[in-house]
Amino acid sequence: MFTDAMSRIEICGKSYPYRCDMVILERIQSEFGDVVDFENAIRGIVPYYDEETGLRDKKRDKSTTPDVHKVCQALAWMIEEGIEVSGEDIEPLTEKDIKQQREFTISDLALKCFEEYVKCFLSRKGRSKASRKGSNRNSTKPTK
Repeated sequence: MFTDAMSRIEICGKSYPYRCDMVILERIQSEFGDVVDFENAIRGIVPYYDEETGLRDKKRDKSTTPDVHKVCQALAWMIEEGIEVSGEDIEPLTEKDIKQQREFTISDLALKCFEEYVKCFLSRKGRSKASRKGSNRNSTKPTK
């Protein structure tokens, strides 16, 4: 159906395709609202806005743990979409399944979720570059 390479993740010994496309962006907007706020939440960023000017000062942003619910829910949606687009005959993982696995930390999952999410905002050339750059990080095995 679609010819672009599909990201994959291995959880509990089973490999799953996952994909973020316009269908998933729409679900993110419907469920969580502003995609910029969603992005900050999955990256673990608390943006700082100057009280006087109202402008963001990225140098004063704070880091926190990525939002577990948003990361796991979005990744579950991405897996559902990957299965649908690829036509594979496998049962998708639920948000709860992803939360109960012990192979990936929340930081690992957040990185995989973000790397796939950002592909929706890159040009075809940018997606190609990101895929080559992230090929080591986008492997099916968890990082040690």
